[in-house]
Amino acid sequence: MELTFQFLIFLGACALIFKTTDLFVHGAVDLAEVLRLPKAFIGVTLVSLVTTAPEFIVSVTSSYIGEPGLAVGNALGSCICNIGLVFGVGIVLREVRVDKNDYKYKLSFLVGVLLLMLCLIANGVLSRPEALLLFGVLIFFLISNYKLAMHERDGIKELISPDKKNERIKKGIIKFIIGGVGTVLLARFGMVQPGIAIATAFNVPTIIIGLTLIAVGTSLPELFTVIISSRKGHSEIALGNVVGANLLNLLFVLGAAGLINPLPIDNETIIFNMPSLLILTVIMFFLGFRNLKYERKEGYVLLGCYVLYLFLLFGFFY
Repeated sequence: MELTFQFLIFLGACALIFKTTDLFVHGAVDLAEVLRLPKAFIGVTLVSLVTTAPEFIVSVTSSYIGEPGLAVGNALGSCICNIGLVFGVGIVLREVRVDKNDYKYKLSFLVGVLLLMLCLIANGVLSRPEALLLFGVLIFFLISNYKLAMHERDGIKELISPDKKNERIKKGIIKFIIGGVGTVLLARFGMVQPGIAIATAFNVPTIIIGLTLIAVGTSLPELFTVIISSRKGHSEIALGNVVGANLLNLLFVLGAAGLINPLPIDNETIIFNMPSLLILTVIMFFLGFRNLKYERKEGYVLLGCYVLYLFLLFGFFY
């Protein structure tokens, strides 16, 4: 009976989070248009901060209570899920076009961060000084991304008349805050907690819980954001959210968890999970760089890569 109740909570949260995500995507678009900022910048910063909040809560809490496997597995599993499942589904639903310079910079930066992570965890632990280094890299990215957005701002046309600006920005902020807070709360208490309870009932190892069920649960805000923004023609937010969410998972989420307690890294993560994430990111880069757009066939490729990852994960490592 208890397990059935947890399943019902999980499914109910999934249904409600679609509406809250729709609300804060509308708010994000309003803010981008009023402030004349690139939607990709809003997607990689504000939207990503909201959608990665569940991962942050889970990983930081897990590190504090002495569950490093869940902390690391949740962050890395969410990154893999964001590219293979979340972005794959988004592309299947609707084509996503990209700007060459912006795309090349953000994806190259993400690949660089992954290579840095591989070096940092090669000794089997993410120490506090290394976690602090991750925060430094995050600050550098945010500053450089802001400068890039300001440079692009001059080329964005004024879409809103001056007399409607204040009203539009107020509505945008209200939608973004209400939708964002609702999304975080639903993901945290409606999906993550029931997900842990369900996995625990089946005696699943914490690293597997983090890499799969919790990773998918905490990635649902990203999934719904990609679906909604793609369907409404805001593909820049869809791509920016996926890239931004992965950068925040690696630099902010793991950085914060590592500052609380040094994170021991298991061999499977070093030799399989991190390299898998790097390979998937490189595949994503070249799929979009060729024609500067993602079509349905590229979506199926990413989904196939995610299924292959899960097959290898369960078949050979756990």
